[in-house]
Order: sequence, then C-alpha cells, then structure tokens
Amino acid sequence: MVLSYIISSIVAGIVASLAMLASLNLSKIWGIKTLDVRMMLGSFVTKKLNNQAKILGFFIFLTVGIMFSFLYGLIVFLFVTGRFGGSFGMPQYYWIPGVNFFLLYLGLLGGFGHGTFMALIGGVLFYELHPLPDFRETLPYVVSALIGHAIFGFTVMLVHNFILARPA
Repeated sequence: MVLSYIISSIVAGIVASLAMLASLNLSKIWGIKTLDVRMMLGSFVTKKLNNQAKILGFFIFLTVGIMFSFLYGLIVFLFVTGRFGGSFGMPQYYWIPGVNFFLLYLGLLGGFGHGTFMALIGGVLFYELHPLPDFRETLPYVVSALIGHAIFGFTVMLVHNFILARPA
C-alpha cells in the first residue's frame, strides 16, 4: 500500500503539474498577461530572463508539484486505510463508474484553498519581492494562481483516485 502511495504521488504530481502549467496559459483568453511560472521561478533564482532560468523554473515547479501531490495523496491514503476515525473510511460517491467524486471535491477545494493562500501570502512575498520588475504585477498572477491551483488539486486527486483509491 505504501508503494502504491509513492507511485501514485509521483505520477499525480507530474500530471497535475503539467495540467496546472497548461491552465496558467488560460489568461491569454481573457486578454490578461500570461503567467510564465517557469520563467518566474527560475529568474527568481538566476535573476535573468533566459532559457536556463526557464529550465530551472520548470524543474522547481515539477518538484514542488510532486511534493504537494504527496500531501494530497496522504489524505487519500489515510481515508483508504481507515485512519480517519476508525471505521469511517472514505465516502463513496461513484456517479461515474471508477471515479469517486468525493476525492475530486476534496482536490478542488484543497487546490482553491492553496491557490488562495498563494495569491494572498505568496503574492505579497513572492511577486512583490521578485528581483525582476517583469513579475511584480500582482493581479494577473493572482487570478492565474487561483485557477491553476484549483485545477492542480482536481487533477492530482483524479489521478490518486485511479491509482491509489481504486474501488475494490
């Protein structure tokens, strides 16, 4: 069961990070400046806007996504093993065969909460203190962060649903 948790967390972290990365480009539809999170993270370290910063930022982004996937997976793992209150177990809402909508709701809610935290706290600490002025406009990034984190949470729980919490 622990090996399933580790595999599920790594796969879910990669898939959800890529889904979040794609969703951050949705701001183009609204005519808002796109959040290039890879460049933002990489240039925070290198203080330059180049391909090396973008590659470094991508690996930082992917690593953090996998780490957060382990946290989401821990919640699923505790539900699956019944460690949330003895025999409580995990609520079962299978409106589509094989997809527990309880996990999707938890992921969407957790992602939106994490996005709100990043938009409020991280926005002030990270965007305002970024060494390059290109990433100091807060509002476009706040909207992208909220939507992107909600999509991350939903996607990570969807993958955990199929790998870790398959119905018996």
